[in-house]
Amino acid sequence: MIDGRRRVALIAIGLVAPAALLIAGLAAAWPVTIDDAYISYRYARNLVRGFGLVYNPGEAIEGYTNFLWTVMAAGAIKLHLDPELATKLLGSASALGTLGVAWRVSARLQPVRVLPPLAPWLLASSALCAGYAVMGLETIFFAFLVALGTWLLFEEAEAAPPRFPWSGVVFALAALTRPEAPLFLAIAVAALGRRACSRQNAVRLAIVVAVACAHLLWRHQTYGAWLPNTLAAKTGNMGGQVTSGLDYMGRYARQCGPVLWLMTAVGAVLVVRRRSALGIAVAASALGVAAYTTVVGGDWMPLWRFLAPLEPFAFVLADVGFRAAAESSPDAPAPRPLSRAGRRVRAVSWAALAIVAVVVGVQRAQARHAQLAELAAEQRGWDISAHPLADWLTANQPPGLIAVGDIGYIGWRTDFPVLDILGLVDPVIATLPGGYGTKQGPAYLDYFFRRRPAYFVLISDHGDCRHPFHPSIAAVYRAPERRFKNSYRVVHRVAVHDGYGWCVYAYAPRGPAVRERTVFDFEAGFAGWQATGTAFERGPSSFAPPNQQPITGAEGQSLANSFHPALGDDAVGTLTSPAFALDRGQLTLLVGGGASNDTRVELVVDGRPVLSASGVESEDMSPVSWDVTAFAGRSAQLRIVDAATGPWGHVLLDAVKLSDPG
Repeated sequence: MIDGRRRVALIAIGLVAPAALLIAGLAAAWPVTIDDAYISYRYARNLVRGFGLVYNPGEAIEGYTNFLWTVMAAGAIKLHLDPELATKLLGSASALGTLGVAWRVSARLQPVRVLPPLAPWLLASSALCAGYAVMGLETIFFAFLVALGTWLLFEEAEAAPPRFPWSGVVFALAALTRPEAPLFLAIAVAALGRRACSRQNAVRLAIVVAVACAHLLWRHQTYGAWLPNTLAAKTGNMGGQVTSGLDYMGRYARQCGPVLWLMTAVGAVLVVRRRSALGIAVAASALGVAAYTTVVGGDWMPLWRFLAPLEPFAFVLADVGFRAAAESSPDAPAPRPLSRAGRRVRAVSWAALAIVAVVVGVQRAQARHAQLAELAAEQRGWDISAHPLADWLTANQPPGLIAVGDIGYIGWRTDFPVLDILGLVDPVIATLPGGYGTKQGPAYLDYFFRRRPAYFVLISDHGDCRHPFHPSIAAVYRAPERRFKNSYRVVHRVAVHDGYGWCVYAYAPRGPAVRERTVFDFEAGFAGWQATGTAFERGPSSFAPPNQQPITGAEGQSLANSFHPALGDDAVGTLTSPAFALDRGQLTLLVGGGASNDTRVELVVDGRPVLSASGVESEDMSPVSWDVTAFAGRSAQLRIVDAATGPWGHVLLDAVKLSDPG
């Protein structure tokens, strides 16, 4: 029997302290919002606006798998709350609730005597738990519901007199949140054995079935389908899914470390040997999550999102394995005084367990630090790519159909109609042959060009606008007979992130009689140009200048380059062209070098800059196209500005041409 003071100490060490650690993790990950969360926010916003639970108004497609979460986000919007803030708060509360459930389940499977349950500490040290609690998705809310439902079910089954099965309500909410929820209910009910035939369990199942059937009928009435569109979009290549799922599971297992899995395996063996119904349900649920994740293939998101529901169950088993090794069974008779040899054995055992605890603790602390840093880097990448691209579209372009693969923030921020080239919110692409993200072919291309999106977002892994890294983007860009290249031109790009460039192509078909003239190509030097400073004092540059990386993508034999052979990026200055007439409606140029506004090319009309462009921190020249019809017939100049020093403190320019808009 534990006295009151000791109970308080155990709770403080085993529950309050890990809760504080978890809160620190929540704070560290708070700025991160995963791109897919904005898909739910857009569905929620359209519901509040009266369009229904749709992504594109007028298109009834279920491109989400978190109905209840999306509806709750809609409730926040209806109350004039920011859905991003609301879901972060709800996810944080769910993470803390999961800690409490893990404590209760651990204490039931291995009564607390000397050591407090360790499962809350393992959860609190999980970057997966802390990160996905605040990243805007339903992940931790769902993990909390299935863990709570499992614990409640066995509490209710052993209560006397029988109580109302609130676990049925919890599992019903879980079923509305994620489609795999019935898996956890089936495992728990099977573990009940003969008690599965009780009246209480019949009521429990009736609640879940009634709610699930009501949602199924609503889905068919709303979307005309019994299953969500995401199922078709993300399946179609079972062999590839299983291969990807095994790799996904392997990477997760390696980051947890063998010692933790050994503790988990020992705990699983113990609960099975004890014939604990709750313990068997916990072990089977962990295995069920692992099997389900393997079959669906995991996903692209960081930190193994699909395995969040596994952690509460697996960590409870690890706790049982560790504390059972550290403490004798509470039902064993009082031991006789140990001999000297017995005391030595016990001391060695405790020392070994202490080493295990230290190894696991250090490993988890290191992994948590690295993974939270990974999440921060992930967010920085979105902040300098998709976010400014969406802001530019909203501020500078008329609404039009956007073809894009990452439909989250871009769709939420612009509110433009979206053609999802991965098929999540598109029923045609979703049902094409192939797996998720690989549904290319003639039918895919015909559908894309039949829809004729106004904008196409291309992500390049070379920092330019000509090397699409994703198969679905590449299939469009490299379409036969130049179907894409004859119809679209680059109108905007954003800075490179980890070698990736984000570019917007706009629909602008080229006619057969396009007039084009070269304005400047630098093959004859800087004749007529006015230079200041040191940046351009050596004249035009070759494509392989001394002390500089080779320049690619330019035309002819030379170009303007502010990188100085001797001074390097420390050279600064300007280069201003002679005046020329804007006698065509489109001005195109090749630009490279630094991404800062201090390394730019600008169009000057009537003495003031009206348009500008910078590189993307690459020596690979990228095309820039300016619509200059507003300045038709007027005189203009180009000015190359290098006011930057340090890395990428230079600018490149070549192939300045005027043409008629296609």
